[in-house]
Amino acid sequence: MNDARRFVLVFLALWTALGAVSLVRFDAPEFRAWEHLYDPDQHRFAPERRIVMQEIGDLGYRTWNRAWQAPRDTAFTTDRFGYRNLEAETHPRIVVIGDSYVAGAGLSDDETVTARLSAALGVPVYNFAGENLNAPALFLREPRFGRQPPDVVIWAPVARGIAPRPLFFRPPDEAEPGLFESVQTAGAAVEASLGRVAERLNRDNGLVRESRFALQGALARWRGDPLLRTLPSGEQVLALDLVDQGLTTPPEARDVAQCIEMVAALSHVLRQAGVRFVFSPVPESGTIYPELFPEAERRARPTPPFLEQLLAGVRARGVEVVDLSRAFEASRWPYLYLPDDSHWNARATQLAAASWAEVLSGEIDLARTDR
Repeated sequence: MNDARRFVLVFLALWTALGAVSLVRFDAPEFRAWEHLYDPDQHRFAPERRIVMQEIGDLGYRTWNRAWQAPRDTAFTTDRFGYRNLEAETHPRIVVIGDSYVAGAGLSDDETVTARLSAALGVPVYNFAGENLNAPALFLREPRFGRQPPDVVIWAPVARGIAPRPLFFRPPDEAEPGLFESVQTAGAAVEASLGRVAERLNRDNGLVRESRFALQGALARWRGDPLLRTLPSGEQVLALDLVDQGLTTPPEARDVAQCIEMVAALSHVLRQAGVRFVFSPVPESGTIYPELFPEAERRARPTPPFLEQLLAGVRARGVEVVDLSRAFEASRWPYLYLPDDSHWNARATQLAAASWAEVLSGEIDLARTDR
């Protein structure tokens, strides 16, 4: 009996400790198809996979409050290269590069911006996007595009993720990492290990999950949730604050001049290869719906904002730009972002695809079959 009691006490103590780690350490446990398939070491998704599941948005999980979650059924399919395409195009004519917005986090295969653009143009459009924010570097390192470049490349990064980045990665096997890189890698491995423990607890342990829902629900009833916004229709949605969206940071602090040089350099490299380049950043919800956010946050926004300065600067350098914020502002309602997620919804991808199709359909030879 003593042994049995000791075992139960040890088990309860261990479960409590792990539960506490889960509650404290893992703030946003999203378990969408995206997280199941993405391989951070390869900067792409697992190849030739298809997941059909019910998803909840990244902000819906962050709040841990079922009242503000909007479950939806999605299908996520990858090609043999590890990108989100129903078919693997070895030499695509039109490629859209980007991050989670282009990849279609929270959306089904037929709702992604590339699926919508393909339908609008009547030709395949290749989705070259992942979680890594430096999609241009990955694109430039892809051998198949070097052998036969596409006709058109559209780069559509989310506005908050735009920062000066190298256009080329150093291959990991080119040289031994330096001391700082070794220490950083070791620390990152420990951090990743702890994160995986917390993730499994949140995902697989029903009692831990229910504890989190109970805790966050009580906190929300007491203090509300800072991510909650109310639309004119009365519908409540979740959105990052303007600080997290990068809209209160001065353009100089975001190195806007260096960002302009980066985009201009990418445009030059692609033009030299005979590729038409279009730069079309994805605007933040705070740009399209500023009235949904507290007055104090709105007053902190710089004038002119980062995105406006960036687009003006790259246009002055001869870069072709499609400003999605104009299309979004002209058709703001119904709401253009997922109700419990930081990403855009299917209506937004339709607007973006229509904006791109308008500038491409008149010039690209859609009848060509030699590629």
